[in-house]
Amino acid sequence: MSMSEAKAVRQLGQLLVERGALDEASLEEVLARGDAGGAHPARLLLAEGRVRPDEMLRVAAERLG
Repeated sequence: MSMSEAKAVRQLGQLLVERGALDEASLEEVLARGDAGGAHPARLLLAEGRVRPDEMLRVAAERLG
Protein backbone atom coordinates (compact mmCIF):
# COMPACT_ATOMS: atom_id res chain seq x y z
CA MET A 1 0.00 0.00 0.00
CA SER A 2 1.38 3.41 -0.93
CA MET A 3 1.88 6.15 1.64
CA SER A 4 -1.02 8.18 0.26
CA GLU A 5 -3.31 5.16 0.31
CA ALA A 6 -2.26 4.34 3.88
CA LYS A 7 -3.02 7.93 4.90
CA ALA A 8 -6.46 7.77 3.27
CA VAL A 9 -7.25 4.45 4.99
CA ARG A 10 -6.23 5.89 8.37
CA GLN A 11 -8.40 8.97 7.78
CA LEU A 12 -11.35 6.79 6.83
CA GLY A 13 -10.80 4.70 9.96
CA GLN A 14 -10.63 7.80 12.13
CA LEU A 15 -13.94 9.01 10.71
CA LEU A 16 -15.49 5.61 11.51
CA VAL A 17 -14.20 5.95 15.08
CA GLU A 18 -15.52 9.51 15.39
CA ARG A 19 -18.97 8.36 14.27
CA GLY A 20 -18.99 5.45 16.71
CA ALA A 21 -18.96 2.79 14.00
CA LEU A 22 -15.57 1.43 15.13
CA ASP A 23 -13.44 1.60 18.26
CA GLU A 24 -9.89 2.92 18.25
CA ALA A 25 -8.34 -0.39 19.33
CA SER A 26 -9.97 -2.25 16.43
CA LEU A 27 -8.77 0.38 14.00
CA GLU A 28 -5.18 0.16 15.21
CA GLU A 29 -5.25 -3.65 15.13
CA VAL A 30 -6.55 -3.77 11.56
CA LEU A 31 -4.06 -1.13 10.41
CA ALA A 32 -1.18 -3.13 11.94
CA ARG A 33 -2.40 -6.35 10.37
CA GLY A 34 -2.70 -4.64 7.03
CA ASP A 35 0.87 -3.36 7.28
CA ALA A 36 2.21 -6.74 8.35
CA GLY A 37 0.31 -8.98 5.98
CA GLY A 38 -0.45 -6.81 3.00
CA ALA A 39 -4.22 -7.13 3.41
CA HIS A 40 -6.19 -3.95 2.85
CA PRO A 41 -7.50 -2.70 6.22
CA ALA A 42 -10.88 -1.61 4.83
CA ARG A 43 -11.42 -5.08 3.38
CA LEU A 44 -10.49 -6.64 6.72
CA LEU A 45 -13.01 -4.43 8.54
CA LEU A 46 -15.76 -5.46 6.15
CA ALA A 47 -14.84 -9.15 5.93
CA GLU A 48 -14.71 -9.49 9.71
CA GLY A 49 -18.00 -7.67 10.18
CA ARG A 50 -16.46 -4.89 12.27
CA VAL A 51 -18.05 -2.26 10.06
CA ARG A 52 -21.18 -2.57 7.98
CA PRO A 53 -20.84 -1.82 4.26
CA ASP A 54 -23.38 1.01 4.46
CA GLU A 55 -21.35 2.66 7.26
CA MET A 56 -18.16 2.40 5.24
CA LEU A 57 -19.85 3.86 2.16
CA ARG A 58 -21.44 6.71 4.11
CA VAL A 59 -18.13 7.74 5.68
CA ALA A 60 -16.26 7.39 2.37
CA ALA A 61 -18.88 9.56 0.63
CA GLU A 62 -18.60 12.21 3.36
CA ARG A 63 -14.82 12.20 3.06
CA LEU A 64 -14.91 12.55 -0.71
CA GLY A 65 -17.55 15.24 -0.58
